[in-house]
Amino acid sequence: MCGIAGYIGLKTENLKILQAMTDAIAHRGPDGFGHYFTEDFAFGHRRLSIIDLSDLGQQPMRYQERYVITYNGEVYNYIELRKELSKIGYLFRSDTDTEVIMAAYDYWGVACLNKFNGMWAFVLFDKETNNFFISRDRFGKKPFYYYKDNEKFIFCSEVKGLYASGLIPKAPNRDYLRKYLYEGPNEYGSATAFEGVFRFPMSHYFRGTKEQLLSELEFVKYWHLKVNNSQERFYEKKAKEYANKYYELLSDAVRIRLRADVKVGSALSGGLDSSSIVYLVNQQLKEQGKEELQETFSSVYKSNGTQDCDESEYIELLAEVLQVNSNQIEPNESDVPHEHEKLIWYTENPPESTCMSGWHTFKKAKEAGVKVTLDGQGADEQLAGYISYIASYLTS
Repeated sequence: MCGIAGYIGLKTENLKILQAMTDAIAHRGPDGFGHYFTEDFAFGHRRLSIIDLSDLGQQPMRYQERYVITYNGEVYNYIELRKELSKIGYLFRSDTDTEVIMAAYDYWGVACLNKFNGMWAFVLFDKETNNFFISRDRFGKKPFYYYKDNEKFIFCSEVKGLYASGLIPKAPNRDYLRKYLYEGPNEYGSATAFEGVFRFPMSHYFRGTKEQLLSELEFVKYWHLKVNNSQERFYEKKAKEYANKYYELLSDAVRIRLRADVKVGSALSGGLDSSSIVYLVNQQLKEQGKEELQETFSSVYKSNGTQDCDESEYIELLAEVLQVNSNQIEPNESDVPHEHEKLIWYTENPPESTCMSGWHTFKKAKEAGVKVTLDGQGADEQLAGYISYIASYLTS
């Protein structure tokens, strides 16, 4: 998961401030931490080791004595980009995607974002131009919160890290909370439940000097979702072509996400999307001779009064067919209030539901010592998986 933190504009090298920020998000990166200071800014990092487990993967990381970066995420096609950049003449000390990001920026500039297949939130500084380059991935999968005034820009992967700096006034965003009560959560907008704390917009970047960052924070959108409003009639042949293309894309997405030096697990609900991903992971690990690396994790409901929510029949069927290790957990009703408080602490903004199924599933994954899970999030939105989505699909 990893976590980033830092501040820009403060004329201080105060280790206590940055240490407090990275300590507040230590759960995001229990494998190590790092700090980088200059007169005008400081970068911090908490590391969860996934790729290149050696010390060469430590952050904040420097490159060519020109760039320094603190980065959370994974660029899945970093191997292909590294080969392309190596042919041009770029040299690399580590096997990380972090170095590849900096080399890609050195060569392609901001256009490097169009080359990345992955998820990210990073702040990069170019010593030669005195520019900061800040970006968040296309769908905002990686969190990036910030607070800004005319003197400072403070950022972190979590709001609690911002508050740990001691430099930000604490107050609720009452307008956001009022809308939450009437309309539900908004995780894609810039506003948060905290006054003065904002999300860096997804699919955007900022590049400029410290002065521009503090005075005119202008975001540039680098990616737009293309909407298909085709009114073509249904043709079975065309539908099969789309289905085959979808399968190829999904299979490739799974393949490229299996690049990790640790065991990979998957949440398995028994539904179509998670079952498809578990199947594809299984097939590709078998091809690599790494079947022992696959674990599945599921919340089940076998107790009286909850069986209507139970999908363990499908979970166990798939686990048996694929011969994977199925880890199951059943939420205890009496534990829900306490567990929900913990969930709110970590998610920070109020969610749409209790999220207890997912919470317990990943609790089980942590208990099993699995650092990385490859899961299906968004398939229902793409394929009109819930009744509430069908109206939007039919009117598009």
